[in-house]
Amino acid sequence: MIVLAVSTSLSAASCAIFDSELNTLKEKQCADKKTYSETLMPTVSALLDECNITPDKIDLVAVDIGPGSFTGVRIGVASSNALACALSKEMIAVSSLEALAYPFIFDNAQVVSLLDARNGNGYGAVYQNSKEAVSPSAIVINYFLESIDSSLDTLFVGDGARIHKNLILEKMPSARFCEDEQISTSLLARYAFEKYKNGEATNEVLPLYLRPSQAERLYGKS
Repeated sequence: MIVLAVSTSLSAASCAIFDSELNTLKEKQCADKKTYSETLMPTVSALLDECNITPDKIDLVAVDIGPGSFTGVRIGVASSNALACALSKEMIAVSSLEALAYPFIFDNAQVVSLLDARNGNGYGAVYQNSKEAVSPSAIVINYFLESIDSSLDTLFVGDGARIHKNLILEKMPSARFCEDEQISTSLLARYAFEKYKNGEATNEVLPLYLRPSQAERLYGKS
């Protein structure tokens, strides 16, 4: 099976190809994060060319549905839906918090995915023993940290872990941190294949918006 994965919710957008039969991965980043609407699909096309794969050979389209950049999520989800529809292929949706945690969720540690949303707000989720213990949610960082079981070996991932590291260590002195704050689209593609085998494919995916966008908040004040 050939899986195409796309991620545009965080600061570094990228796409990747996973060939499940050959167990091969290849990833390519978009050149300019400010123009994903212009660069995402050419980047996908360039990746397919590098892998000597034509679009009709794609079997499954996976996409990171957020939370994260509202604009990035919209572009990634809309582009992936359009491609899957054009190719008549199924899709897999993966939240950005789940994608960040995926490299570590099969360890014994409690994995906390944390994204910063400014002013003490953020997005968070908790994973234990490869299971989702706390679903992706819009959070107040301080209150969210107080709800986490500090007695467990805990690994924090995401930009919120770096930004709020001092606060985390005040509450959980033994907490560990992952330095890489970006989603590995290669691993996202591999994870999507596992989800596909578990029967989680769908014909269309929706963005995971956990709070109103800035434009919606400003409109609500007018």
